[in-house]
Amino acid sequence: MNYPLPGSTTYDTPITGVGTSFSLAKKATFSLPINVARNFQAKLGGLWIWVSAIAGGATTLTFRIALDAAGDELLVTDTEGALFPGTTTTTDGSIVYSLNNLPVGLSVDELYLIVKTDAGTVTIDKTQLSWGF
Repeated sequence: MNYPLPGSTTYDTPITGVGTSFSLAKKATFSLPINVARNFQAKLGGLWIWVSAIAGGATTLTFRIALDAAGDELLVTDTEGALFPGTTTTTDGSIVYSLNNLPVGLSVDELYLIVKTDAGTVTIDKTQLSWGF
């Protein structure tokens, strides 16, 4: 059988003006290397979100990961992570979140990350999701 290998996927198209509500126009799409005709049990490992242009007092990001582009079928429900500012540039920052090898069944070839802030806005520069099988 042709099973996928553990790995990660990255979305690195900047998403500007991410604010205090979930917006489908501002989601990141993760492409997964699986055959959609099969259902795989995957273990979601880690999520990294790198941001810039932190403004208006943003200190946390809340994210969700969905199976569908409409954001209705959630794999990971609303999860909050502290936004850590950069060492030399405080308007840059990141969150790193462990998904604790969350077991999920996957029969899709894309997952969707939707993010909001607690205040103000950020630009998501890049995000990465890792998994194992």
